[in-house]
Amino acid sequence: MTASVAPAPEGGIERGSPWPLLAALTLSSLGIGVSLPIIPLFALDIGAVPFVVGLIVSLRWATRLVADIPVGAASEQVGRRTIFVTGILLLASSGIASALSPTWQWLLLARVLEGVGAGMSTTAGLAAVADLSTPATRGRHLSAYQASQRIGFWFGPLIGGWIGASLGLRPALWAFAVLAVAAIGPALFVRESRHHAPVVHASPIAALGMLARSRDFLLISGVSFVVFFTMTGAQFTALPLFAVDELGVGADFVGWALFLSNTVGFILLYPSGMISDRYGRRAIIVVLLVASAVGLVFMALAADAAWILIASLAMGGGNALRGPAMQAYVMDAGRAGGHGATAGLFRAIGDLGSTLGPVAATAMIGLGYSSFFVLNAVVVVVVLFLFARLASARPGEVPAAAVA
Repeated sequence: MTASVAPAPEGGIERGSPWPLLAALTLSSLGIGVSLPIIPLFALDIGAVPFVVGLIVSLRWATRLVADIPVGAASEQVGRRTIFVTGILLLASSGIASALSPTWQWLLLARVLEGVGAGMSTTAGLAAVADLSTPATRGRHLSAYQASQRIGFWFGPLIGGWIGASLGLRPALWAFAVLAVAAIGPALFVRESRHHAPVVHASPIAALGMLARSRDFLLISGVSFVVFFTMTGAQFTALPLFAVDELGVGADFVGWALFLSNTVGFILLYPSGMISDRYGRRAIIVVLLVASAVGLVFMALAADAAWILIASLAMGGGNALRGPAMQAYVMDAGRAGGHGATAGLFRAIGDLGSTLGPVAATAMIGLGYSSFFVLNAVVVVVVLFLFARLASARPGEVPAAAVA
């Protein structure tokens, strides 16, 4: 089955205001960021063994993985706004449930809510910002989308680590809950954006099949897989446990390490988006993959806390890689499938990496933390080589047979 694509209206992000959406994402991501250095330690505190800690961390990403594709398809039918607001409401519920958790089993259920809510809000949000931009401006406009989340992931771990060290782990989770609830306010002012997007006349299955046959889409999805595998496995799971178990530092140091890495990623957000618009997406993606691999090597060699901070600086490039250049590339490559379907399938592949990262990290603890960091670096280098050799410089041309 073929799809026909009607062009979107001309113009940029001025075709609609993204600011309520970005404000809601900022608050919700700040709450999630607060919880990042806390969740593994809190899970241990309420009785989880290390492997279960990995499952608890990964479950958020596993449920996002399940939600992403149907959420992307549903946003084409019922609208981005409905999906986005529902996701923010679920995130608020998950924050409250996490703070109330008496056992690790309860915390598991809270993570399910968080994963579904995050899948709905971020997938619908990505599609909405893509609706409101054009290929010529998409990198810069997705910088704003990424910044709204990165502010939270930037300052959140620092705040969470400080609260956890000074007031306790559960109060830090209550801070997560308060911020997630606060995100409901701006979310209610989000407006529908579908009428700005190209109209794709294809069933969700046909659109997903079209994406699965695109070499460029598959290559950038491989980049997404390894980037999120590194984020959740190396940074959110192995790093906190390694720092506490072997280096003898606390949650506040973990918060500072993540803050440092996210600072570099945040600083690189707009420049990477601008460079990708002006000079092409492929080169900047390759450079940032190299930075991520170097950071993992430093992590494997770490003998004290100073090495962890140096590694976090290098891995900031990998944090920038989760940003506008990669997302603009995939939206260009998946144009014929529609923004909702493209966002859903792309995020599902990234969330598969997010799900497997913590499980792999905790499963390899018996072999030593360095073994996991080395394995992670090897996977990054393999994906780097494939993308550099095979990816198109300018993806996303719609096949002639697919255009009405």
